[in-house]
Parts: sequence; structure tokens; C-alpha cells
Amino acid sequence: MNLFKLKTLKLKNFGPFEGSHTLEFSDSGLDLIKGNVLETGGGSGAGKSYLLKAVSYLFGGCTDPSTEIQSWFTESRLRPKSN
Repeated sequence: MNLFKLKTLKLKNFGPFEGSHTLEFSDSGLDLIKGNVLETGGGSGAGKSYLLKAVSYLFGGCTDPSTEIQSWFTESRLRPKSN
């Protein structure tokens, strides 16, 4: 069984995340995803689910159309980065 360990996730104009963002994950493999919306003080709508969608998108398993996961703040289309 092949496993992977996600160390860093870089997002650019993905869902509610405008611009470029880099998330560093712990070496333990256990990380808490907790959102905070400054306007309401709650966690609803903070983008927690979009972090999981980003990982699914990375590996080609995201079932959402690209028009729904592209940045909400830009009209530019989401395109996978090719190496």
C-alpha cells in the first residue's frame, strides 16, 4: 500500500482564498482545521471544506466543476499547474 504525507499545500485563487496562500502541515500528520470568519466570529464559510477540495483537485478526484472551485474574487479560469 502506497501512502503519501502532505507537507505543504499552496493555493492560488482557489474558492474563498484570494491570491496566493501556503499551508505548512505538521510532521506528526495530525492537523486541526479550524475556521474563523472575522465578520461573524464563527467558522461557517471560512473555507475548511475547500482545503479538502484542493487536495482532491490535486490528485484528480475532485468532482466539483472548475467554475465552482475557482476563486470567488476573480473571473480568471482555474487551470491545473503542469510540470
